[in-house]
Amino acid sequence: NRVFFAYPSVVAAAVVTATAFRGGDSDDRSEFKKSWTPWTLPISRCEPCAVSDVVIVGGGIAGTTLAMFLTSGGEEFRFLESDLKSNDLISGGRRNRKGLKVTLLERQTVASEATGLSAGTLYTTGPPKGSLPPEASSIPTFRHISSLLYQHLQSLDDIEYTKCGCVQLATTKEELSFAKDSYEKEAKSVSKPENVKFLKSLQEVRTILPEAGPSVLGAVYTPNSGQVNAGLAAHKCAEIAEERGAVIKENVTVKKITKVNDFYAVESSNGEVFKAKVVVVAAGAWANDVLNDENKVDVYKVKGQMGSSGMEAKQGDFSKMPVVYWFESYKDWKKNHTIPHHMTHDKDVRRVTRHAYGKRSPDGILYFGGDRFFPLHEADYEVNSQLLEELFKAKIYPSLPSLSKFFSHDESGSWAGIMPFSKDGRPTIDCLDKQGLFVATGFGASGIMDSPGAMWFLADWLKGNPKSKLLDRFSKR
Repeated sequence: NRVFFAYPSVVAAAVVTATAFRGGDSDDRSEFKKSWTPWTLPISRCEPCAVSDVVIVGGGIAGTTLAMFLTSGGEEFRFLESDLKSNDLISGGRRNRKGLKVTLLERQTVASEATGLSAGTLYTTGPPKGSLPPEASSIPTFRHISSLLYQHLQSLDDIEYTKCGCVQLATTKEELSFAKDSYEKEAKSVSKPENVKFLKSLQEVRTILPEAGPSVLGAVYTPNSGQVNAGLAAHKCAEIAEERGAVIKENVTVKKITKVNDFYAVESSNGEVFKAKVVVVAAGAWANDVLNDENKVDVYKVKGQMGSSGMEAKQGDFSKMPVVYWFESYKDWKKNHTIPHHMTHDKDVRRVTRHAYGKRSPDGILYFGGDRFFPLHEADYEVNSQLLEELFKAKIYPSLPSLSKFFSHDESGSWAGIMPFSKDGRPTIDCLDKQGLFVATGFGASGIMDSPGAMWFLADWLKGNPKSKLLDRFSKR
């Protein structure tokens, strides 16, 4: 059985480290989060077909949504494009929507790595204007489609999707100026002006977030943003794909991928061989582990960490709240790009900016954090409590003073995990050998927001339709 634990999507974790937020050493998961609920997907034990149309390596949100889209005839998901028809760069040329034979291989269990512990923060301003060039409309389009997909999945099963909105806070005059500039830029690109709002004072912020403290000067509010339990969403996508004939095999570690005549041989560490006409590596931070030197892509393993209140916010403070972000890190990253992009600490774990965010999950648990730095080794899931506590004291508590009571008791805790970052902050979605070896990785902290929408267009490409221009800027670099 697996356990899921939602937290803001900027951090993804593969393994929970149940370390007390105040710096304790407990590794007892049951003591850390008594409300965990085991949830398992009935995985098919049938053997894959002799040669699949597509083998997907990776069972996170990218791999499972891709499997679902590929096995679908496409008609049931046409609504994902309904708001995008004005953009001829997106919806032109659709022809072949047949379902394909798919095998998905996951080295652990579905959603056990980055996806399974992601909070699934969904920042969206709705569909972009159809007149925007693809380099400007790609990410907003992906995020809009992802949100529509999560809404659809919620109608089928409870994946804890809520459209709670998002406020991004400014706490200095420089940040407020940056926030205003960001708002004005987004306001020019959205199809509906009401999808993004500038809150120019603390009083206006408190109409959305009553708990905001006096250090808050303003914010940008996006009412269509929300959250989802990404682990549950990935399992639902895998379940739908399996119902349509996909073979999902867990605990299969891919060793190498070889082109043999007209198909690819995907060999596992235990000697199994899976044959396919096309292979898509969607293995997140571990993508390069299965690619040869010629095909390796720009992806870094980056560690993130979060705190959990453990105690539910049922009444009073934070009984209802939007997703919360802060502008400090985005302002700093605009001036100085870290390598990889969007880091909070350098290679010596010296802080370069404070990236903070948080949310209240549907069950009332509060999750806040946001640090991003290099792990000491591939399996480094140990929480750096000193860094996390400093982030809370310096950034989070001054803006939300009443939050501290939720993180100062025995049920509060923290955890860490690994995300796939890239040098320039963009994922890689491309065909690596001009034949049938594809990759989709490097979504960083935004995989839950961006990858389902991106996989919609990748699936269409794999079915023989023209490649969408929205994917062009994500070619291998």
